[in-house]
Amino acid sequence: MVVAVLADGGSSPPPRSGTVCVTQLGTCPMVESLPVGASCVCRTPDGEIGGVVD
Repeated sequence: MVVAVLADGGSSPPPRSGTVCVTQLGTCPMVESLPVGASCVCRTPDGEIGGVVD
């Protein structure tokens, strides 16, 4: 079995980023690009809803 280990961090690709926040109620666009999987918030007339960047 062969296992690759990235010791210097320079060999890995840059993290993917997204500009859409996905919540249980749908999606909303984001002003900034954040790493995929990061937490985000969509603002609605009823308040804020937490989600995940996609």
